[in-house]
Amino acid sequence: MKWLLVVIVANTPVKTDLVYNTLGDCLQAESKVRQEWVAQFNNSISQASFKQMKGKDQQQSRTFMMNQMNSGTCIPSR
Repeated sequence: MKWLLVVIVANTPVKTDLVYNTLGDCLQAESKVRQEWVAQFNNSISQASFKQMKGKDQQQSRTFMMNQMNSGTCIPSR
């Protein structure tokens, strides 16, 4: 069985056309996507401009960034 990586954007599944031979390979690819998002998030909150924000502005900025992050899932494919 093949596995298709699907990314969830704004609560809507988006087909990626990335097909893997095993579920493990597909999940590994999804994990790499999440790692990239985490790295970008960590980079953003380490910026001086972010650190200069007040508490409420920091929270709003964090919430905005987290809402931009995608998640994914693997579904069976032919």
